[in-house]
Amino acid sequence: MMSISSNDQTDQNGMATRRYSCGSECLSTCVTSSVCVRRSQRSRTATPPTTDAGAAMRSRFFCRSPTTQKKNFHATKPPDGLGIFPEFVTPAEHDALVAVADARLRRRRYEPDHWDAVIRKYREAELADWADADATAAAALRRARDAVERAVRRPDNDDAPPLRFLPPHVIDLREDGRIDPHIDSVKFSGGLVAGLSLLASATMRLDAARPETGDLVEDGHRYELHLAPRSLYVLSGPARFAYAHSVFDISGRRISIILRDAKSS
Repeated sequence: MMSISSNDQTDQNGMATRRYSCGSECLSTCVTSSVCVRRSQRSRTATPPTTDAGAAMRSRFFCRSPTTQKKNFHATKPPDGLGIFPEFVTPAEHDALVAVADARLRRRRYEPDHWDAVIRKYREAELADWADADATAAAALRRARDAVERAVRRPDNDDAPPLRFLPPHVIDLREDGRIDPHIDSVKFSGGLVAGLSLLASATMRLDAARPETGDLVEDGHRYELHLAPRSLYVLSGPARFAYAHSVFDISGRRISIILRDAKSS
């Protein structure tokens, strides 16, 4: 596994950043992995059948939350494969994306929780026709996809085929909502998870977890980052597969537009 080559720089505010060989800037090292690690199929209860479209969508992308309890251990070193791009979209792009998401979510109600116990107080939808949406929003999504692909592409593998992205997935959390620790399922998606943060800020926590089960490692590495509105985060490599991520401490209603690549055939 290789890290994208980088040169440390300091911006005008004294914030340490890294410029990668791909030309993008990020606050932490982005890596990629060709290994798809699956969660084990064991669970304490059987998966109940469902005919609800929203529940079916959730079961595609989210695994059960880990059961192992962790102590409050924090670290300052970000996991390999974590990338964060502050102020990635402009205010105009932000507002256009919110309007597109609101139009798609208008007739959906907030769900109290889901059977997998991962997400609370949420609505969700897919933007299957995102390219036909508002021109400003569509341009922002294209630019986000391009940035994600540049961030995870290995500099020694320029001949690799372009990523195949799944339709963007919108998650709308109420002010009292949250997403509990989980590792995204790889049954239908591939090696990266990225998200555009809209409206309210939140905290993302990454806890070291056992890739084969998703259970948290007791007293393992923990890292927290602030997800400000208009920012873009990327999880790939170890951050994608060896850490359970959660979202909490939401300052108000929060919309995230999730980007995932398609599973390799």
